[in-house]
Amino acid sequence: MLFEVKNLYCKYPSSNAPVLYIEDLVINSGALTVFVGPSGVGKSTLLETLGLMTNTIQKNHGCTFKLHTDNSHVDINHLWSMGDYVLSKFRESNYSFIFQNTNLFDNLSCIENAFLPLLLNGHSITESIQIIRNIFTELNLPDDIPLDYPISKWSGGQRQRLSFARALSSSFRVLFADEPTGNLDVGNAQNVISIIKSKLSNDQSKSFSAIIVTHDINLALHFADSIVVLHRTRDLDYGVISMSHIFDRVDGNIWSNRLKNSVYTQDMFLSYLKGFFL
Repeated sequence: MLFEVKNLYCKYPSSNAPVLYIEDLVINSGALTVFVGPSGVGKSTLLETLGLMTNTIQKNHGCTFKLHTDNSHVDINHLWSMGDYVLSKFRESNYSFIFQNTNLFDNLSCIENAFLPLLLNGHSITESIQIIRNIFTELNLPDDIPLDYPISKWSGGQRQRLSFARALSSSFRVLFADEPTGNLDVGNAQNVISIIKSKLSNDQSKSFSAIIVTHDINLALHFADSIVVLHRTRDLDYGVISMSHIFDRVDGNIWSNRLKNSVYTQDMFLSYLKGFFL
């Protein structure tokens, strides 16, 4: 188990109403968990909440919000009360992010943008450059560009893969990605998610996990270990996550509902998922 969340309302300070209600959510360690759902249902809010980017936690009786580590857990509610420095160090040690808008620095070169996490973690410039060039090769980015090559010369798709390189270069427990393939063609989109899957497969200790938000149902079906569907009920204006809408890959193209233990073939599950976007 990685995250355990129950009875949690997510609300921004400027809003009178919650954006998302997490009734019951368990995210497994060592897995690629993909969240899907229509626009405006709270997918980005979920990442901001789990990733400690924004405190959207609305105190609620019986609320549970835990990040499980090797033999213990961190109470996220308590962590928010410990101040910005503690939060920053916790994120730096445990999390890595791939943002929808890339959040790259235009005043830095491509190489400099990518190796910042390595320098912050104590690697030398020479070592950092070599690590980044190897990651560039994996991501089908030119690995022989000069150190001062400006980021302004790269396309949106190249910049998005550059944000992948930066995220993958750091040491972390959880990788968060918000629509990470939105600017990529099908081939490059599948390649970057394959790299994440490979990292998961090679991690025998299951100390690394990945959480992705996407509108791409086909990509989710192809790569995810678990799919969580954010939905709305007729009488609520906010998104909901519940165990009845969490599905785990059983074997190949067979999926099982975590609560009901009902089994879906790939085609059945695809039709089910599409219903939430109509």
